[in-house]
Amino acid sequence: MSSHIGPQDVVNALRTVKDPNVGRDIVTLGYIKELEVGDNRVTFALQLAMPTGPARDHLMAQAHAAVEALGVAHVEIHLLAPAPAPAPGRALIPNVKYTIAVASGKGGVGKSTVAANLAVALQRSGAKVALAGITLPPNYGPDYIRQFNRTYTLLAKKYRVPMLPFLLKNVYGVPGMMQSDRTHATAKGNQVVARNVLALVLPLLKK
Repeated sequence: MSSHIGPQDVVNALRTVKDPNVGRDIVTLGYIKELEVGDNRVTFALQLAMPTGPARDHLMAQAHAAVEALGVAHVEIHLLAPAPAPAPGRALIPNVKYTIAVASGKGGVGKSTVAANLAVALQRSGAKVALAGITLPPNYGPDYIRQFNRTYTLLAKKYRVPMLPFLLKNVYGVPGMMQSDRTHATAKGNQVVARNVLALVLPLLKK
Protein backbone atom coordinates (compact mmCIF):
# COMPACT_ATOMS: atom_id res chain seq x y z
CA MET A 1 0.00 0.00 0.00
CA SER A 2 1.28 3.45 -0.84
CA SER A 3 2.43 5.30 2.27
CA HIS A 4 0.31 8.35 1.45
CA ILE A 5 -2.99 6.44 1.57
CA GLY A 6 -4.92 7.48 4.65
CA PRO A 7 -8.42 7.16 6.11
CA GLN A 8 -9.81 9.94 3.92
CA ASP A 9 -8.60 8.15 0.79
CA VAL A 10 -10.44 5.04 1.92
CA VAL A 11 -13.57 7.04 2.68
CA ASN A 12 -13.44 8.68 -0.75
CA ALA A 13 -13.11 5.26 -2.39
CA LEU A 14 -16.09 3.94 -0.45
CA ARG A 15 -18.19 6.88 -1.62
CA THR A 16 -18.27 5.20 -5.03
CA VAL A 17 -20.24 2.28 -3.57
CA LYS A 18 -23.99 2.83 -3.60
CA ASP A 19 -26.74 0.93 -1.84
CA PRO A 20 -28.93 -0.25 -4.75
CA ASN A 21 -32.03 -0.05 -2.59
CA VAL A 22 -31.77 3.69 -1.99
CA GLY A 23 -29.33 4.92 -4.64
CA ARG A 24 -26.98 6.69 -2.19
CA ASP A 25 -23.40 5.93 -1.25
CA ILE A 26 -22.59 3.91 1.84
CA VAL A 27 -20.55 6.71 3.44
CA THR A 28 -23.37 9.24 3.25
CA LEU A 29 -25.78 6.60 4.59
CA GLY A 30 -23.55 6.10 7.63
CA TYR A 31 -22.85 2.43 6.94
CA ILE A 32 -19.07 2.68 7.52
CA LYS A 33 -17.93 2.17 11.11
CA GLU A 34 -14.68 1.44 12.97
CA LEU A 35 -12.39 2.34 10.06
CA GLU A 36 -8.71 1.56 10.67
CA VAL A 37 -5.87 2.07 8.19
CA GLY A 38 -2.58 0.34 8.95
CA ASP A 39 0.45 -1.14 7.26
CA ASN A 40 -0.94 -2.38 3.94
CA ARG A 41 -4.18 -3.25 5.74
CA VAL A 42 -7.60 -1.64 5.98
CA THR A 43 -10.35 -2.86 8.29
CA PHE A 44 -13.82 -1.47 8.80
CA ALA A 45 -17.34 -2.52 9.66
CA LEU A 46 -20.55 -2.24 7.70
CA GLN A 47 -23.67 -1.46 9.68
CA LEU A 48 -26.61 -2.07 7.37
CA ALA A 49 -30.29 -1.52 7.97
CA MET A 50 -30.93 -4.96 6.42
CA PRO A 51 -27.93 -7.19 7.25
CA THR A 52 -29.18 -10.15 5.16
CA GLY A 53 -29.94 -10.86 1.53
CA PRO A 54 -28.24 -10.17 -1.82
CA ALA A 55 -27.83 -6.43 -1.16
CA ARG A 56 -25.49 -7.21 1.74
CA ASP A 57 -23.29 -9.44 -0.39
CA HIS A 58 -23.27 -6.87 -3.19
CA LEU A 59 -22.23 -4.03 -0.89
CA MET A 60 -19.50 -6.06 0.80
CA ALA A 61 -18.04 -7.12 -2.55
CA GLN A 62 -18.17 -3.59 -3.98
CA ALA A 63 -16.66 -2.07 -0.84
CA HIS A 64 -13.87 -4.63 -0.80
CA ALA A 65 -13.08 -3.97 -4.46
CA ALA A 66 -13.14 -0.19 -4.01
CA VAL A 67 -10.56 -0.29 -1.20
CA GLU A 68 -8.47 -2.96 -2.89
CA ALA A 69 -8.22 -0.71 -5.97
CA LEU A 70 -6.21 1.73 -3.86
CA GLY A 71 -3.44 -0.85 -3.71
CA VAL A 72 -4.34 -2.26 -0.30
CA ALA A 73 -3.22 -5.87 0.02
CA HIS A 74 -5.40 -6.84 2.98
CA VAL A 75 -8.99 -5.61 3.27
CA GLU A 76 -11.12 -6.88 6.14
CA ILE A 77 -14.82 -6.12 6.45
CA HIS A 78 -17.14 -7.31 9.19
CA LEU A 79 -20.80 -6.69 9.82
CA LEU A 80 -22.31 -4.85 12.75
CA ALA A 81 -25.83 -5.41 13.97
CA PRO A 82 -28.25 -2.62 12.95
CA ALA A 83 -28.46 0.31 15.33
CA PRO A 84 -31.29 -0.12 17.85
CA ALA A 85 -34.49 1.80 17.33
CA PRO A 86 -35.07 4.90 19.48
CA ALA A 87 -36.60 4.13 22.85
CA PRO A 88 -40.41 4.44 22.86
CA GLY A 89 -41.57 7.83 23.97
CA ARG A 90 -38.39 9.68 23.06
CA ALA A 91 -39.12 12.78 20.99
CA LEU A 92 -37.72 12.48 17.46
CA ILE A 93 -38.24 16.16 16.72
CA PRO A 94 -38.03 18.75 19.52
CA ASN A 95 -41.33 20.40 20.39
CA VAL A 96 -43.26 18.09 18.04
CA LYS A 97 -45.77 15.89 19.83
CA TYR A 98 -46.48 13.39 17.03
CA THR A 99 -44.12 12.18 14.31
CA ILE A 100 -45.64 10.03 11.56
CA ALA A 101 -43.18 8.23 9.28
CA VAL A 102 -44.54 6.90 6.00
CA ALA A 103 -42.62 4.15 4.20
CA SER A 104 -43.40 2.49 0.90
CA GLY A 105 -42.90 -1.22 0.37
CA LYS A 106 -42.83 -1.09 -3.42
CA GLY A 107 -40.23 0.17 -5.89
CA GLY A 108 -39.45 -2.89 -7.99
CA VAL A 109 -38.73 -5.40 -5.24
CA GLY A 110 -40.27 -8.84 -4.90
CA LYS A 111 -42.90 -9.90 -2.42
CA SER A 112 -40.41 -11.79 -0.23
CA THR A 113 -38.21 -8.68 0.08
CA VAL A 114 -41.23 -6.56 0.95
CA ALA A 115 -42.22 -9.08 3.60
CA ALA A 116 -38.71 -9.22 5.07
CA ASN A 117 -38.34 -5.43 5.17
CA LEU A 118 -41.70 -4.96 6.83
CA ALA A 119 -41.11 -7.77 9.33
CA VAL A 120 -37.78 -6.34 10.46
CA ALA A 121 -39.24 -2.85 10.73
CA LEU A 122 -42.20 -4.07 12.78
CA GLN A 123 -40.05 -6.20 15.04
CA ARG A 124 -37.44 -3.55 15.82
CA SER A 125 -39.53 -0.43 15.85
CA GLY A 126 -40.17 1.25 19.15
CA ALA A 127 -42.89 3.30 17.48
CA LYS A 128 -46.56 2.59 17.05
CA VAL A 129 -46.96 1.05 13.61
CA ALA A 130 -49.82 0.60 11.19
CA LEU A 131 -49.84 -1.15 7.83
CA ALA A 132 -51.56 0.09 4.69
CA GLY A 133 -51.85 -2.62 2.08
CA ILE A 134 -51.65 -2.23 -1.67
CA THR A 135 -52.02 -4.62 -4.59
CA LEU A 136 -50.46 -5.13 -8.01
CA PRO A 137 -51.66 -4.58 -11.60
CA PRO A 138 -53.46 -7.52 -13.24
CA ASN A 139 -50.53 -8.27 -15.56
CA TYR A 140 -48.60 -9.75 -12.61
CA GLY A 141 -50.94 -12.72 -12.64
CA PRO A 142 -53.48 -13.89 -10.04
CA ASP A 143 -51.17 -16.26 -8.15
CA TYR A 144 -48.43 -13.68 -7.60
CA ILE A 145 -50.95 -10.98 -6.68
CA ARG A 146 -52.68 -13.28 -4.19
CA GLN A 147 -49.38 -14.06 -2.43
CA PHE A 148 -48.35 -10.39 -2.45
CA ASN A 149 -51.65 -9.31 -0.92
CA ARG A 150 -51.39 -11.92 1.84
CA THR A 151 -48.07 -10.42 2.97
CA TYR A 152 -49.76 -7.49 4.67
CA THR A 153 -52.50 -9.56 6.30
CA LEU A 154 -50.07 -12.11 7.73
CA LEU A 155 -47.68 -9.49 9.09
CA ALA A 156 -50.45 -7.42 10.62
CA LYS A 157 -51.75 -10.50 12.41
CA LYS A 158 -48.31 -11.70 13.52
CA TYR A 159 -47.22 -8.35 14.97
CA ARG A 160 -50.71 -7.29 16.07
CA VAL A 161 -50.75 -3.96 14.26
CA PRO A 162 -53.79 -2.22 12.73
CA MET A 163 -54.11 -2.51 8.99
CA LEU A 164 -55.85 -0.77 6.13
CA PRO A 165 -56.32 -3.58 3.58
CA PHE A 166 -56.21 -1.29 0.53
CA LEU A 167 -54.56 2.14 0.57
CA LEU A 168 -56.47 3.26 -2.53
CA LYS A 169 -59.90 2.43 -1.10
CA ASN A 170 -62.55 4.61 -2.78
CA VAL A 171 -59.85 5.87 -5.14
CA TYR A 172 -58.82 3.12 -7.52
CA GLY A 173 -61.29 2.78 -10.39
CA VAL A 174 -63.17 5.94 -9.41
CA PRO A 175 -63.35 8.52 -12.24
CA GLY A 176 -61.11 11.52 -11.63
CA MET A 177 -59.26 9.87 -8.76
CA MET A 178 -56.46 8.15 -10.71
CA GLN A 179 -53.90 9.52 -13.15
CA SER A 180 -53.76 8.30 -16.74
CA ASP A 181 -51.18 5.63 -15.79
CA ARG A 182 -53.91 4.04 -13.61
CA THR A 183 -51.26 3.56 -10.91
CA HIS A 184 -50.95 6.89 -9.12
CA ALA A 185 -53.71 8.94 -7.55
CA THR A 186 -54.57 12.45 -8.67
CA ALA A 187 -54.52 15.39 -6.25
CA LYS A 188 -58.20 14.75 -5.57
CA GLY A 189 -57.54 11.05 -5.10
CA ASN A 190 -54.70 11.73 -2.68
CA GLN A 191 -57.07 13.68 -0.49
CA VAL A 192 -59.08 10.49 -0.10
CA VAL A 193 -55.89 8.51 0.53
CA ALA A 194 -54.95 10.98 3.26
CA ARG A 195 -58.34 10.50 4.92
CA ASN A 196 -57.92 6.73 4.68
CA VAL A 197 -54.54 6.90 6.42
CA LEU A 198 -55.73 9.40 9.01
CA ALA A 199 -58.52 7.05 10.04
CA LEU A 200 -55.91 4.31 10.40
CA VAL A 201 -53.39 6.22 12.53
CA LEU A 202 -55.65 8.49 14.55
CA PRO A 203 -56.52 5.78 17.13
CA LEU A 204 -52.79 5.20 17.65
CA LEU A 205 -52.19 8.88 18.39
CA LYS A 206 -54.85 8.82 21.06
CA LYS A 207 -53.36 5.90 22.97
